[in-house]
Amino acid sequence: MRRYLTSDLHLGHKKICEFRKEYDTVVEHDEAIIQSLAELPRKSILWILGDFCFDENVLNEVNRFGPKKIYLVLGNHDVLKTQEYLDAGLEVIGPIKYKKFWLTHQPMHEQEIFHRRGCRGNIHGHIHANTMSAMLPYPYFNVNWDFWHRPVAFEEVEEHFHMMEQEDDYLSKQKEWFTVYDILGESQKLYGKLV
Repeated sequence: MRRYLTSDLHLGHKKICEFRKEYDTVVEHDEAIIQSLAELPRKSILWILGDFCFDENVLNEVNRFGPKKIYLVLGNHDVLKTQEYLDAGLEVIGPIKYKKFWLTHQPMHEQEIFHRRGCRGNIHGHIHANTMSAMLPYPYFNVNWDFWHRPVAFEEVEEHFHMMEQEDDYLSKQKEWFTVYDILGESQKLYGKLV
């Protein structure tokens, strides 16, 4: 089953055209995104990593989306009642580890990503194209709509991480983190909790 990720759709956001200047109206913006999501295969999974919609009327459009399984990782602008998302057919969750990746709205602290061995990185949204830190370096992967203008296939993310993991810098960095955690773990065993 194909899996796709996106974030920060900002459907129904009244001021979205101030930020996404390629659209003249909110309706045009929303329709372009909904149409893109409608083209995804029915037998697929869509992960929306936060900031889905600003208007409960947009929830009536979820049935137009291609995937029959849609997860919403809540973001800072997802302020509707949880039941409203559920009634629209979305599964509402918080940050989650999936296939060796943390799926979150806001980027996690790097220390938290590598805390558990075997975690490859953090797939996130939240950071928009018009900010100073738009694209964080590896081990982050930003699926914000601003950058892709489409959902990103999970295989694309895996391919990106595979390429990055081939670099010596990644391996040395991960070994460094494991060493720090091993040292802290041993210290805690010997001396109790660190203050």
